[in-house]
Amino acid sequence: MDIKEHLDKNLYGILGVTRDATPKEIKKAYYALSKVYHPDANKEADPLIFNEITIAYDILSNEDRE
Repeated sequence: MDIKEHLDKNLYGILGVTRDATPKEIKKAYYALSKVYHPDANKEADPLIFNEITIAYDILSNEDRE
């Protein structure tokens, strides 16, 4: 497994979707996790977790990433 495959696997895992997830599924997973981990929605949530979720979504939702 090369570094790109390993990174992709982790990014999909962060959002809880499979590698063959559609953009719609990725967006849905991101919004669901955001409701739980966003610091404004949950004062006890760790902001680092939200940042990790946001970074994963930003990368996976970029249509030009390939």
